[in-house]
Amino acid sequence: MKIYLNEEEMQLLKIAASKGKMEDRVRLTPASPNKFLLSGAEDDFVDLRECCSDYLMIVGFDENYHLTKEGNILEKLIDKLYID
Repeated sequence: MKIYLNEEEMQLLKIAASKGKMEDRVRLTPASPNKFLLSGAEDDFVDLRECCSDYLMIVGFDENYHLTKEGNILEKLIDKLYID
């Protein structure tokens, strides 16, 4: 599978993957300025989505349970990583 990420999505994916001890499963290739191609197996995407969901619970909401900037980006990233 392959999906394109922007700079912010790529940075948050790297952080979430490192917190989930999955940084070795993140395969990013620069595609153009501010665009990165994430490639991997379907299982990798499922596991990375779980890492992003876990990280969303940590940084994604403010004290009033409103989405933060990081939360918005992580939600979009989780949607991109969703496999039908």
